[in-house]
Amino acid sequence: MKKAISLLLILSCLLVFCSCASTPDTSSANKIVYGEKYIAVEDAALPAEEQSYYIFEKDYVTRYEYYKDTVFSNSTSHYALTYKYEVMSEGTLAYFYDRVVIYEDDTVNTQEKFNKRNGILLFSENVIATTDEDLYVRESYLENELEYFGK
Repeated sequence: MKKAISLLLILSCLLVFCSCASTPDTSSANKIVYGEKYIAVEDAALPAEEQSYYIFEKDYVTRYEYYKDTVFSNSTSHYALTYKYEVMSEGTLAYFYDRVVIYEDDTVNTQEKFNKRNGILLFSENVIATTDEDLYVRESYLENELEYFGK
C-alpha cells in the first residue's frame, strides 16, 4: 500500500512538472517597450525620416509621428500627435488626444483640420494593431527577427 501511494505521489509530481514546463512563456507578450519606435508596416522599407510610428513613454504619453509626401499633388503631410493612454487590460489600451505639432514642411494640415480622436490599440511587446487594422512593428524586432520584411 505504501508503495502504491508513493508511486501515485511521484506520478502526480511528474504530471505537475511536465504541465508547467509545457506552458508557453507569455511574461512579455503584453508589455509595451518604452522609448522605441513601433513603425507602420507599410513604411518599414522607407528611410527613417519618412516613416510613421508610435513611441510610448513611461508617463502614459505616446507620440505618433506621421509623414507622407504625395508626388502627384505636390504636397507633404508631416505632423506629430501626442496622446495620453491608459492600459485597460492585458494587451489593450485606450488613448486620448492631447495635442498636435505640425512641422514646417507640412503643406496640407492646419490645427483646425485635425480630428482630435481617441481610440483603442491592441499591443504586444513587438506589435501594435489599430482598430482600423493598421500594424506597427517594434523597430528592433524588425531589425533582429524580421530582417527581410519589407525588402
